[in-house]
Amino acid sequence: MKFSILSTLVVLLLLLSSCGVAVKGSVDIDDSGDTSVKDAAFEPQWAGWTIDRFLEESSCVFYGKCTGKAAGNNGGTELRFDIEEVYKGAYDPEVELFYSIFPEPFKEGNYYLLFCGRDASVYSRKDCYGISTVVCESDNGLYHEGIFDFNEKDMDGVLAVAKAYAANHPDTKDIVINNDYCRSDDLKEIYDYASVVISVRITGIMDNTVADRTSYTFEVKDVLKGTVNGEQWVTAFKDSMTVGEEYILLLDKPEETSVFYIMCSPRSILAASGSDAELVWSLNR
Repeated sequence: MKFSILSTLVVLLLLLSSCGVAVKGSVDIDDSGDTSVKDAAFEPQWAGWTIDRFLEESSCVFYGKCTGKAAGNNGGTELRFDIEEVYKGAYDPEVELFYSIFPEPFKEGNYYLLFCGRDASVYSRKDCYGISTVVCESDNGLYHEGIFDFNEKDMDGVLAVAKAYAANHPDTKDIVINNDYCRSDDLKEIYDYASVVISVRITGIMDNTVADRTSYTFEVKDVLKGTVNGEQWVTAFKDSMTVGEEYILLLDKPEETSVFYIMCSPRSILAASGSDAELVWSLNR
């Protein structure tokens, strides 16, 4: 996969937030009115992370064989695994589905060390494990997308690190569900669930390389609920908004320290005018 530095950082933000890894940083965005992002300076929390740090920060780490792969909602990839080892977190065999925003490097019959977390993502809309990244064997050596300062030479060495971590960190096996969302279609319930409700104009597309979602920059016109502290981009369904158009957005954050917003419901994006917009404005009074 070939990305610009900016796109790669945006993708890593999305990957890490999907597995419960806190994302911190700052974003400087050109506000001249141009629809392209001129400058984005991230200070990623995970810069220089080793496999040990990923083991520490991920809520679940499993090892198993891929037994199924299919296209999922909005362009994501649905996967199934025969889990053989649990190094961290709780594996519920009744939750058969794993979800990734990328189809690669998954192939049926191959084995993977999965950094993931229980997910109730608005994108998959199914109870699943959201995969942040993996380590696996490939034709070009070990695949380890997003893991910096990677020194392990083979899969046996990788698994030895995971086993050592598990032995030294007894786990409570608590189930933590990340990225939960409002399942109701009732706008009042969605409004109550959202931490931030804002009226915006979309100013640009920050990233559109991920299969099931697009990241947009925006300017805030009005704040109907919550507080906006300089965050100027949102991750939403693929191609769901148009640059230059105005919307009402009902949003959440993956973490308090996150530098971007996420949808809190499949109905998080509303046209700026119409009956739905009028209802949301009435809730603000």
